[in-house]
Parts: sequence; C-alpha cells; structure tokens
Amino acid sequence: MAVEKKFRILIYPGLHTRPGAKFVELCNKFESDIEILFNDKVANGKSIINIMTMAAPQNGEITIKVNGVDEEILINELTDWHVEAHKSKEDFDNSPDKHELLKAFEII
Repeated sequence: MAVEKKFRILIYPGLHTRPGAKFVELCNKFESDIEILFNDKVANGKSIINIMTMAAPQNGEITIKVNGVDEEILINELTDWHVEAHKSKEDFDNSPDKHELLKAFEII
C-alpha cells in the first residue's frame, strides 16, 4: 500500500542540481518506488534527469508518493530531510559557493 505526502520546498532554488542529486542518492538507498508530482509533471524520484526536468522551485508544492516494502521509512526520511542548499535568492546571489544544511521540505 502506497504512502503519500504533500510538501512545500523550502530551499533555494528548489529541487535542482545539488539538492536534486542528493534527493536521488537518498531515494536510491531504498527499494520502494518513488514519484514526485509537481503541477502536471510526474518524476521518478530515483532519476536526476526526471527531477531536473520537473524544475520544482522554492515554495513549489509537490506530492511525493512512495510504494514498496520500505515506503514508511523512506517517507519519514524525506519528511525530515536536510540538505546543503541556500535559504533564498539573496543568499545565493551574495554567497553562491556557501551552502547551509537546511530542512528541504515542510508538510502542507
């Protein structure tokens, strides 16, 4: 039985390059299938190409669906997932090479 949660993306510029790669790395540690829904797009959470194409920005609202033997563990990991990123565009513009360990999502 699949589990599903809706999240708001807290990090800037969203689920892109570095955070996207870390997201895929985390998801690939689990057996469960994972899908991310953003607007009319559906992405495989274990594919960096899919995540980059989806282009979910900061404050974007996504739905994450996990289905498999370790689905509860994975969705819980994602609920409290922290990744090195920027808080805002201003932080990025002022210090593009400086990242902070930030909570990536909030449940909505």
